[in-house]
Amino acid sequence: MFIFINLSILIVVQCIYKNKNFSKEIRYATAIIFAILMILMTMYSVREVNEIQKTKNDQGYKFDSQDYIFKNVKDILLLSVFCMIAAILCGATGIAGGMVLGPLFLTYNMQPQVMSATNQFITLIASIAVASQFAYLQLIYWGYATLYMVITVFAVFLGIYSVNIYVKKTGKQSIILIILVICLALAFVSIPLKAILK
Repeated sequence: MFIFINLSILIVVQCIYKNKNFSKEIRYATAIIFAILMILMTMYSVREVNEIQKTKNDQGYKFDSQDYIFKNVKDILLLSVFCMIAAILCGATGIAGGMVLGPLFLTYNMQPQVMSATNQFITLIASIAVASQFAYLQLIYWGYATLYMVITVFAVFLGIYSVNIYVKKTGKQSIILIILVICLALAFVSIPLKAILK
């Protein structure tokens, strides 16, 4: 429900803000209201995470050796701020959120498989928001979208299946880090390369 509310607010705000039929005042007011709502939603989320952490501690929850334990509200807020900065960078540059959040989560000693799954979930939400906005603005070429959807679903299943087989055989999760580094390197090189080709 929390994710659905956030997604709904994001889609409504984007549609209002990008619609030139609304006056500048209405669009600026929408942006301000959006910022306030996001601050309130973040405060709610931080409180919920803090309560869950307290409940786990009170009931003697056995954390994994590589679990990140939020010791106080400051830790949760710090991660939220880092994620916000990452989201701004991704939105400004057009790169996928996992490119920025992956290394960030690894600095919190998150297991590579958990980091990968978390990034995929975040990417799913962001992709739904962007696709919904483009569909509303009638900017989607459905033929290409369907083709790329089929290719992407096949590639994702193939990638996850292959990585799981490798991890089960070797017990090493380093392959996920290697793939992440290759993707980051390609993304880094592709930006200047695109400018050179133009």
